[in-house]
Amino acid sequence: MLFKSLCHFQTCVVYFLIGLQATAGKFFLFMFFMILCSISATSLALMISALCRTTDLSVTVLPMALEVFRLFGGFFLSPANLPKYFSWLDALSYVKYSYVGIALNELQGLKLSCEDTAPNANCIPDGETTIRTLGLDYINIGGCIGCLIGYIIICRTIAYFGVRFLKH
Repeated sequence: MLFKSLCHFQTCVVYFLIGLQATAGKFFLFMFFMILCSISATSLALMISALCRTTDLSVTVLPMALEVFRLFGGFFLSPANLPKYFSWLDALSYVKYSYVGIALNELQGLKLSCEDTAPNANCIPDGETTIRTLGLDYINIGGCIGCLIGYIIICRTIAYFGVRFLKH
């Protein structure tokens, strides 16, 4: 519990260090997404450990699942550039919903200045252009929150049934 509190404290500090918009609403929504992401990862770990028969199997399966979800989280490959045959993995990634929710929170309503750009450079005038370019406009912030809460409930329900019926 102390470790989770320290992680969220570090997130509070990092929010302002990297220069995100310093408004209370955006900050608290960012923190809410960080907490949902943390609970989602814990729920996934509970589910996998409940479904695996041995500890060795669970410590093998969990890192693989976490790595796949991280790869399809939107950091390395935006939803606009994702091949269609990987869309099911993209939909299962809890990291993606956290990333998209935070990106929408930060980019919606953001106005950028094009005064200091090179003459031949592409200038992005606002955050909505970035949202469309990355393909993040297929879901809204409420949808991301709903998906994360649903993910938590489903993983914990499967974990309950795994402990109830598979563990002796």
